[in-house]
Amino acid sequence: MSIGVGQFGGNGGDAFDFNNSNAITEVIVRSGEAIDSLMFKYYHDGIISWSPNLGGEGGSPNQVFALDYPNEFLTRIEGYYSPFSDVSQLIRSLTFYTNMGNKYGPYGVEEGTYFDIPTKGAEIVGFFGRSGGLLDAIGVYLRAR
Repeated sequence: MSIGVGQFGGNGGDAFDFNNSNAITEVIVRSGEAIDSLMFKYYHDGIISWSPNLGGEGGSPNQVFALDYPNEFLTRIEGYYSPFSDVSQLIRSLTFYTNMGNKYGPYGVEEGTYFDIPTKGAEIVGFFGRSGGLLDAIGVYLRAR
């Protein structure tokens, strides 16, 4: 069982809710001056699949980072949200941390209001939030480890 934590960012775009993962094994972040999209590979009941693209197709695919599953997992996400272009609030930057001390990012621009989602004894297994042409808001699903 997992629980949702946060939702940082704005109210634009459409809601998404992705909570059927047992573990996240790989992440793709597209960004430029803001986070354009997030996509991740996940493990669920013996099958590895890709999530839908959560956001738009702009920006650059900064990095695909793979976790050393099952030994490595996401333990923390931090970032920034602020107004950008004609959008009132959206995610401007994301940084990911793992239990093995690895840091991926920051992706995007660290500007605006800072947020931090540490997990303390849990792992990040899914995401929820809002997206359209960009990633408007993000929250995480945690499962005790």
